[in-house]
Amino acid sequence: MNALSTITIMPSNSEQLATYKKALKSEILSGNYDPLEILKMLKFAEKAIADTLKDGEIEDAIYNEAVKYGKSFDKFGCQFSVKAVGVSYDYSVCGDPAYEKLTEELDVLKAEIKKREELLKALPENGMADTDTGAIIYPPVRKGKDKVTIKI
Repeated sequence: MNALSTITIMPSNSEQLATYKKALKSEILSGNYDPLEILKMLKFAEKAIADTLKDGEIEDAIYNEAVKYGKSFDKFGCQFSVKAVGVSYDYSVCGDPAYEKLTEELDVLKAEIKKREELLKALPENGMADTDTGAIIYPPVRKGKDKVTIKI
């Protein structure tokens, strides 16, 4: 068995993916398997795939193959594109005093907002009167849900 043998049996088009996900869900919910063990296996598979896709040499090999076909092409029933991703700009080298002043003001505002958010989170559920305006202010609504996490 080689390392790619496990990947080659995975779904390779949308219909196969939908069928696979449905079957996988059914098996997980059947009660015949420990869902925590399934989570562990899925997380290891996810990490293996993510780490492989982030490997610089593999990225280069994929890129070098793709550029042979141009900027955009169809292959294996998929649309591939070669394009710039993760583009960013470093404005600190511009020497623009107006920009520097604005970023300093923004940093001050962000710090003030963070401080205010901490105060709002600490408010009692029934709220509190604002000393300046008399308005009743309430704590923020906490959003989210509990979920099982795993460290591998």
